[in-house]
Amino acid sequence: MCIRDSNEHIYSYNSVVQKGEHVMALNLRICIIVVSILFLFFVLRRIRKAQMQISDSLFWIIASIVFVIIGIFPQIVIWLSKITGVQSPANLVFLMIIFVLLLRIFNLSCKLSSTENALHSLAEQYAVDHKLTKKKDE
Repeated sequence: MCIRDSNEHIYSYNSVVQKGEHVMALNLRICIIVVSILFLFFVLRRIRKAQMQISDSLFWIIASIVFVIIGIFPQIVIWLSKITGVQSPANLVFLMIIFVLLLRIFNLSCKLSSTENALHSLAEQYAVDHKLTKKKDE
């Protein structure tokens, strides 16, 4: 919650912010930190149980660490929001999350296409080998 005084200062979470400056809400920062740490433990648990490959999990580990850093040091996001012209640091955080997820979806689509092509080639090779084996047996 922010309070304004007659001198156009904004008081937010025990700090004074000049008019026009941005702050990242404390509850958003706490949420980012907690969710990122929980997610990091979830990914590490999946790796330990061999339910996830390390190469795939590396993306999520790095993303979690970056979001923990953003939660701890919101000045980074505030500075980036000023440079990019994004209205609010919170909007920039959500934009970053959307962008990261779009990159991941694109990467997974590329992997899926490659896997489908490999599966198709393998099925064709299996069919040819199976037919040759049947001819030999006859």
